[in-house]
Amino acid sequence: MKHYRSGIAGWGRSDCRPASTRLIITLALLLALGGCAGSGGTGIPAGDPLPAAGSDDGAAESQQGEPETGDDTEYVDTLSLPTVAAPVVIGTAPQTTAPVGRNTQEAVSPPQGAQVNSNLGFFPSLTISATRRDNPAREHGEDEQEDTSWSIVPVLKYRGAIRNRHVYELGVSAATETFDELEELDSDTLNYNAALRLDMTEKLKVDLYGNHAKSSDTRGATGARLLQPGEANDEYEETAFGGRVTLGRRTNPLQLVLGAQQGDLDFTNNNQDARDRTDQRIHGGVYVNISPRTSFFLNAGQTTIDYAEDGSAGFDSTNTDINLGVGWEPSYTTSLLLQAGTIEKSYDTHSFDDQDTNSYLGKLSWLPTEFTSLNMYTSRTFEETTDRSSPVTVSDLVGLSMDHAFTDSIRGQVYFNLIDDDLVNVRQDETTDYGVGLFYDFNRYLSLGASWSRTDRSSTDPAADYDSDAFSITASIKPARSRDFGEPEIQTSDGLRSAQ
Repeated sequence: MKHYRSGIAGWGRSDCRPASTRLIITLALLLALGGCAGSGGTGIPAGDPLPAAGSDDGAAESQQGEPETGDDTEYVDTLSLPTVAAPVVIGTAPQTTAPVGRNTQEAVSPPQGAQVNSNLGFFPSLTISATRRDNPAREHGEDEQEDTSWSIVPVLKYRGAIRNRHVYELGVSAATETFDELEELDSDTLNYNAALRLDMTEKLKVDLYGNHAKSSDTRGATGARLLQPGEANDEYEETAFGGRVTLGRRTNPLQLVLGAQQGDLDFTNNNQDARDRTDQRIHGGVYVNISPRTSFFLNAGQTTIDYAEDGSAGFDSTNTDINLGVGWEPSYTTSLLLQAGTIEKSYDTHSFDDQDTNSYLGKLSWLPTEFTSLNMYTSRTFEETTDRSSPVTVSDLVGLSMDHAFTDSIRGQVYFNLIDDDLVNVRQDETTDYGVGLFYDFNRYLSLGASWSRTDRSSTDPAADYDSDAFSITASIKPARSRDFGEPEIQTSDGLRSAQ
């Protein structure tokens, strides 16, 4: 999942905004005018100092108590394999706005695919924010410059079911961010996504998904290039699609999964064609279910990375990973995933020495009280390098986030992330990223919030050092979910948190 911001300032400039920006603004205004009678929830746009609390569509509201039970034939099956990453840590898996790389972000986020444990209907939202940063370009030393950005993020999502059996999701989101002075930091983002879960038989499930994005790299993040002062963000287009087949249910002693995915990354400015690449991944897993709440598993996968330009052929490689793990859900308020293994990168042309390292992933989601939720997460994996002298980046992440409801209307958030990146043969970076926020829900439809965050990076290369503070004010509108489509809500039938 990527973090991009948005903006509305600067309409009076002599330069014309791209058509995509005008589309975003028009969409947002229509959404705001037509969606004042909507459903609650807050959150700040992805990439702002704090991650949004709760689910994007209010599904978390239905998870505060045990789900209703009933006849399996009346509900969409939710007992298939929860995810390719974790048997029991589902939608509660944390998502972080930390400046981490693509593979790390994917590891700590919920997997791609339709959410079968969520409400059906149409879910629009609109988020507007203003952010003051003391170093938005994340430059080092004397190049630092303060600026204010204005953001707008409209999101449209529809989730439905066919005969209350097959679940599908369609979504489009946009974002635009405009800076008052640093125009080279202005950015536009557009995302399309779709997912389908086919409930073929009682024990056979098929998940299909795809997405397309136009966006830009987050400055100062793992895998982002060191930019020169005044240089614009690296922009790209990315397309990914994939699927997985699951045989068995969590109530069966044994489950099998097999999946495949392809991603195409194409940079469109700053002469970054050498970074264009195609990733193809296959993976499989065997899950031994001690009970529907406890699973031991063995996962293995292989990813082939092919760079488009001949001059980058030396970076063509194959990643092979294998890990063992356990997923445990002792209660409806607690879920835990632990896995460890190895990952190896071998280069096609032997232009670099092959690399290998221990890999791990851990996620803990806990609701100690009905007012507090806590997420802890850690990960180690390979990220593709942006430095021609480095074969790979080994990235470590450890972090936590906590949400607390002080009253029915006032909520607070706090988070902390520590990221260690080893650009092999080049440099080592250590980044701390932390922040706090306070949010007030005026009603079910409108929320206002204020948040502060700080990011510090210390590197063995002084040119990569930076520190940045950001203060944001945010307004979020979530119109009511539409339930006029003649389709019931999807519910679990066994008292367990439903699986994706």
